[in-house]
Amino acid sequence: MAYILCYALTGSILLYSEKIVKKKEKNLIGLFGLLPLLLLAAFRSNDIGTDIKWYTEPLFGIACESNSFNDFLSESWILPNYYVRYIKDIEIGFSALIYFVSKVFGNINVLYFFIELLILLPLYASLRLFRNKISLSFGIIVYCFMFYQMGFNLMRQMIAISFFLLSFSLMIKKKYVKSLLFFAISIVFHYSAFYFGILVFLIYILLNKDLKVYKKFKFITPSFSFFAIVVFSILFVILLNQLSFFWNLIGDYYSLYLKGDLQLEIYQIIIRLPILFIFIFERDNMQFYSIDSKFFIIAVFFDILLSQFSSITSQSSRMGYFFSIFYVFSLYLVCKDKNVRKRNILSGYVLAYVVMYWWYNYILNFRGETYPYQWIF
Repeated sequence: MAYILCYALTGSILLYSEKIVKKKEKNLIGLFGLLPLLLLAAFRSNDIGTDIKWYTEPLFGIACESNSFNDFLSESWILPNYYVRYIKDIEIGFSALIYFVSKVFGNINVLYFFIELLILLPLYASLRLFRNKISLSFGIIVYCFMFYQMGFNLMRQMIAISFFLLSFSLMIKKKYVKSLLFFAISIVFHYSAFYFGILVFLIYILLNKDLKVYKKFKFITPSFSFFAIVVFSILFVILLNQLSFFWNLIGDYYSLYLKGDLQLEIYQIIIRLPILFIFIFERDNMQFYSIDSKFFIIAVFFDILLSQFSSITSQSSRMGYFFSIFYVFSLYLVCKDKNVRKRNILSGYVLAYVVMYWWYNYILNFRGETYPYQWIF
């Protein structure tokens, strides 16, 4: 199977790179380890990934025929559901990428390569920032089984999420100017990065144990903020349809993902419970700079909460990726027990989980229409 072989090859190369002492050599081989993922993305058929037919292929065809970037932005196309969309309404970062590749290379498979490159490089950089605390190979393997194939479908959003993760990582490292820069880049690839990025940053601030308010007011603690966030979020979702100001804020397009008859999606909860349980029981392992287990448990909670919107449309659950992307950090951290035997058991548990997650979502339920893999040849 193409995916499994590619993941195994990438994981093996990255694991080898982690054992290299020389920094330059380590980085070079580490980046080389991403090549199988890049090539698998580049050489796929146009039938792989739902959104290829919805916007990528039509936009690329229009870009090839346009005389200028302004001409390109003035065009429109008809979606498979007969809804008319205007290119000017697509995020400028993604539109510019399509136009650039169409004029320089004129090949849509080169576009797939660049899209995957823009997903993988920020992710790689994020993990490299914490190389003394997080295994690069482990984080990438988690990404492969949980998110890689979604990059064949949710191309704009996965680029945005990857740059957002880098922005968040730089913020933890207190590199605020670079953090803002990459946050801005994430927004120009998908506007949802603004809303959910702000939400994640706010949650991080509220759960930061070094927050001055916790030192000034002893009765307010990160635990208090944790439960306040949970309660407020549940109430917000319950009352969502009555909050007219919220719909005016996010606009008509993103309202399609949220507005409707929200129902309980039990299977979306069940598939995430193994992560929630291990995070709760092994929370002492998850100290990470100014973050502790509360932030990562909240991330799982929001992933579960937002997954319930799939009862409105199957695409709505994608909002939770701004929280679930932190699994590339947390699923390694939760395994870092001082007892070697327990650490190996936890690692096996996590790896078994991500493989089962991959099988259930991508193989059994054909999520994103990325299986079976088809080459362009």
